Amino acid sequence: MTLLADAVTEAGFAFSRVRIEMTEAELVEDEQAVRRAVQLLKKKGMKVVLDDFGAGFSSLARLNEIDFDEIKIDGGFIRRIDIDADSRRIISAIVGLGHSLEIPVVAESVETPEHADFLRRLGCEYGQGWLFGRPAAAEDAHLFLGPGATPVSVESSVTLSPYHRQYQLETLYTASPVGLCFVDTAKRHVAANGAFCKMLDKPPEQVVGRTIREIFSTEVATMIEEIVDRKLLGEQGDPLEFQFPGTQEIYLIYHHRVVDDAGLLLGLSVVSLDITARKRAELALHDSERQYRNSVELSPTVMWIAEPDGSLSYISPMADEPQGRSLEDRLNSWYLRMNSDDRARVREHWLAWLPTGLPFETRFRVEWPVGTWRWVRSRARPQIVDGVVERWFGAFSDITREVELEQRVAELEAVLGSPRPGS
Repeated sequence: MTLLADAVTEAGFAFSRVRIEMTEAELVEDEQAVRRAVQLLKKKGMKVVLDDFGAGFSSLARLNEIDFDEIKIDGGFIRRIDIDADSRRIISAIVGLGHSLEIPVVAESVETPEHADFLRRLGCEYGQGWLFGRPAAAEDAHLFLGPGATPVSVESSVTLSPYHRQYQLETLYTASPVGLCFVDTAKRHVAANGAFCKMLDKPPEQVVGRTIREIFSTEVATMIEEIVDRKLLGEQGDPLEFQFPGTQEIYLIYHHRVVDDAGLLLGLSVVSLDITARKRAELALHDSERQYRNSVELSPTVMWIAEPDGSLSYISPMADEPQGRSLEDRLNSWYLRMNSDDRARVREHWLAWLPTGLPFETRFRVEWPVGTWRWVRSRARPQIVDGVVERWFGAFSDITREVELEQRVAELEAVLGSPRPGS
């Protein structure tokens, strides 16, 4: 220990920049000596690092008792990230352990950007390896240490460690107003929040850790397993609407496949939303629209809204048009229904009238329903705010009978002639 301290002093090197690494085997050989050595080194201001963690035999109790400044993950695990799921799990556990004990974690043997990306997502703070620098001759060391040196940069971002992610996820599951659960490849509910259990009308102990077959009746389980199997195989598609047999509740279900960095399938993350109220509102809206269509059929009146430049921005549905048609299609349909001889005339009249800001009125022919021509009167009033027209509100009303009567009167007058004065 004295020899080491003298060497650092003679070199004029700052003790705070010295890292002394020891392996797990040394902890097993003489724990008391290790504890005394660590205390002496730290008293001098040096940092003590536990090297090759995960490959030896140290217990967590020793790790907690001895005040290490850093933990270094054995490079063997890092080199197998791409091919070994167990190595990825061990690395995740070590990073989480370091965060739990508030000890920085260093990954050894980081050789590729993929290694660095995986470690960063886990929240591993530091890495060393050929990705950041390869062995070099002593005479070339100044190239790495001089003022012109350019360190290897790896795109970074702040990420959660497994330790923080655990509690963030637990809080999310607890506080979320929607049902959340995770189903593994054995079709077990590995995790489920209170909202999800409530949707199933079961306590958490009857859901978490149970398979689909253990939770639901045979009929329902078969139905759910069919959906889960398709999603596990990678089926894409919109969220599903699901209703348990014999119940009124309707749920919107989102399924997301969960894979690790090597593409190993871990299971399905499931989000369930109770949309019963929304479906009832939709049914009520459809019923209202159906009643509206029936009333329009008896007394055809269509409401419309136009912007200050005269362009239509809304028009209510006509009785004979398909349900679910988009607003754009509805607007285009109206233009096509207008008599081609009237279309240009009405548009010219309308655009010329806009600057006046006065109530508007015109009439034209429209094909309504298909194969039948009717006359409609279009009236509109401007909505004016602070002297500026913000939009126009109007309506098309059927005046076919009125026009027919006018035409008959005109025809009679033509036949009989205009009455002479004094006759």
